[in-house]
Amino acid sequence: MPSVEGRATLEPPKTSIRLANPAHPFAIAALELRSESKALPRRVQLSPSGGEAQTFEIGRREREATLRFDPPLDADALTLGFDAAPGEAIEIRMVTSASAEALIDAIEAGGSGRLRARELLPLLGSSALPLMEARFPLLSARAQRDLIGVYGRLHRDRRAADRLLVLSTSNDGEMARLAAEALPPSLLGEAIRRGARPARHLAARLAPESALIPLLERMGDAAPNVKDDGEAGSDGRSEAGSPLHEADAARPMARAQEIRDLRSAISRAARALGDRAAPLLRDALHEQSLVARARILPALAPIRGLSELVEEEIHALIEGSRAQTPNGEQSHLASSLHEPADESALFEIRYRALESLARLGRPVRPELLTLVREATEAEEWMIRALAYEALSSHGRSSPSLAEDLLPILFRAFDDGYPRVRELAASVVGELIASASATSELGEGMRADALARLRTASSDPFPIVRESAIRAAFPLGEALGSTRDEAGSVRLAVYERLAADPGGERDLRRALDREARPSVLGSFLEGAIRRCDARFAELAERVVVTTDTRDDEGARAGKTALSYLLAFEGKERDAWLKELERRGARLASTDVPIRCAQ
Repeated sequence: MPSVEGRATLEPPKTSIRLANPAHPFAIAALELRSESKALPRRVQLSPSGGEAQTFEIGRREREATLRFDPPLDADALTLGFDAAPGEAIEIRMVTSASAEALIDAIEAGGSGRLRARELLPLLGSSALPLMEARFPLLSARAQRDLIGVYGRLHRDRRAADRLLVLSTSNDGEMARLAAEALPPSLLGEAIRRGARPARHLAARLAPESALIPLLERMGDAAPNVKDDGEAGSDGRSEAGSPLHEADAARPMARAQEIRDLRSAISRAARALGDRAAPLLRDALHEQSLVARARILPALAPIRGLSELVEEEIHALIEGSRAQTPNGEQSHLASSLHEPADESALFEIRYRALESLARLGRPVRPELLTLVREATEAEEWMIRALAYEALSSHGRSSPSLAEDLLPILFRAFDDGYPRVRELAASVVGELIASASATSELGEGMRADALARLRTASSDPFPIVRESAIRAAFPLGEALGSTRDEAGSVRLAVYERLAADPGGERDLRRALDREARPSVLGSFLEGAIRRCDARFAELAERVVVTTDTRDDEGARAGKTALSYLLAFEGKERDAWLKELERRGARLASTDVPIRCAQ
């Protein structure tokens, strides 16, 4: 029998409870006592068979206490002594010496005894660890997950902590998560250093000060450079129509995800540290390579209180990335930091520095602004694009600068790469809107910007046309045609018409002739977000007529159905009944109403 459990109540004037079983003496390995009112006994007396009783003292005002006996203590009687009758039940749980093997067996067997065994096993303390370690590799995955909680309760023993640290790096994501959650905060930094992904955000939240340095170190060991992690081509360029941050299938996406995950955790830890973050980061960043520092900065740039540090680092990185001086020698900064003048590494440093500037959200120092302006003439289109984005961010944070910056941004409309022209339309539209709101922009400059957006709306590349249409509408300019050959451009026009009170008639005509399920599905998805209830008829048509045998049609049909079920009303009720008739067995409570009317 692995345990003896029960509840006992002592009424005045009695001050002791005696449990005895002379016919079957206990071999006690552990004893746990619990009381909600801190009314535990002051003394526990165990009477061994034929031997002298042993008394154990328990401190005052405790809600629970655990006594462990190694080796187990044979006893045929247990006496609990109180200063006064507690007046409420005391929970007693006694674990026998044969429990470790029996409890692990019960965990492996599952069933009703599994959870109880999982609670009892930690009561044996460190004495259970040798058997747990011996049995662990032989257990099922489910039983191993159950034992993680036991290891967590025994983490003060280094053997248990080491097992959790190993499991936190497991390829089994659930196992790794459970192990990280079972670790005490003081060990999460060590888990990060060992490569435990689940420990990153946990440590950033629970122990940011001990997490920050290990996270920075992991960033230094992450992906080689931006050109290999899916954010740029081998020479910093991409095919004309590919998105700026789209990963080529041949590139290792895991590397890009690793950097994003580490950035997010670093940002969380830095925010949690507040004013304490800057001194820690200042020292720690200088221990990292230029590439590692560059990867970290975009996560820090938006954080209030770190702007000065980030600007200092950006300046150092941009200067350091200039690997060659005009006479062909390595730059002073790159040389002094013993950084290799590797083309890929230097490209990443420039890329990340400009990305950080674009995310800074405040006016930057004049010397940095000069470096950004120079970057708009870089050979690599990604560098040029980020430079224009950084200039736009600088202008939005200080609208009075818009007049000076717009002529530089206008050059992006003439760039040879469509992604840069796409960005030009977007950032110019945003900058015009922010400057106009504060009356910081002359009519001539505004008119020039709108003229460039009109020209961009006829660009040969759909991504540029779409960007121009979306940028111009908030400025009062209706661009684009519902008969454009590109579905993405037609979608932008449809959404413009949906937001225009006078455009509904043209919109319905255009939607009636739209043949691409993906375009209709995307339009209905936007209507759900806006809680626009005008398109139930369109959604019904998509559900009924779309060929769901191909992926595009299936996705559109699913979106249309979500639209019909998103609003209160007769259409929703009718479709719930229709789905039930088709065998879907949906209850109305299973489908949340996103848009109450």
